[in-house]
Amino acid sequence: MIQRAVRDSSHIDHGEDIRCNCGQLVARWVNGSIEVKCKRCRRLVRIAVPRGRASPATAS
Repeated sequence: MIQRAVRDSSHIDHGEDIRCNCGQLVARWVNGSIEVKCKRCRRLVRIAVPRGRASPATAS
């Protein structure tokens, strides 16, 4: 089971960091994709969000 530690995604704006309640960066919105940083190797991974499927204001 995944616990939701970030605030309600309906309040996320373009380019805004998504952080855990402890302040740790979880992900961020970048040009229509979600960018996640690997904690082990520090590589940035972008997950494309298809146009019309979701946006920071409507993602759940």
